[in-house]
Amino acid sequence: MGRLVLSGEELPLTAIADHHNDLKMALYSYYDPLSPSSMSRFATYTSDEVRQERDERLDELERASMLNVFGSLEAVFQIDFHQRCEHRKKDALSKAFCELRKHLGQKRVVLDEHIFKTWKKHAPNWNRYIGELNGAFNMRNWLAHGRYFEPALGKKYNYEDIYVLAERVLKSLPFLYTGNVSTDSVTS
Repeated sequence: MGRLVLSGEELPLTAIADHHNDLKMALYSYYDPLSPSSMSRFATYTSDEVRQERDERLDELERASMLNVFGSLEAVFQIDFHQRCEHRKKDALSKAFCELRKHLGQKRVVLDEHIFKTWKKHAPNWNRYIGELNGAFNMRNWLAHGRYFEPALGKKYNYEDIYVLAERVLKSLPFLYTGNVSTDSVTS
């Protein structure tokens, strides 16, 4: 496995939240019965049909935003993994990551299969967070793989649940690298 070259394009949580909130407000504005575009666009719709379509668009926005938060979290875990190996840190987690990297050779490190399991085994103080992430990443896998199967979720997740979990994880776990990922709260 070669040296990781960072793109610098990982999305900060605050940017994801701003984007989510901007699009949410735009959807409410677009579907507002008093807006000029709404009057012509939805002239043949009942108010219930307008509301139903708006709610469907808002649901899709929630899912797309959740996927962005999951991507941001995965970036932090992946970069942290590589940095721990490159800097040859001496803590148990870093040593385990280096061993894993040697064992995998040219194979790609997988977040839930390799990184989360190593965190659980070698950094047990953080098991609660890793357990929550494992459950939440079932939602991510369902979203990322086209939603064609019934997801095995321990609970139902929404955008705010995932955002708050990401904030807590990024503020609590001892990452070597969080890059551009800010944890300033901007949910609503």
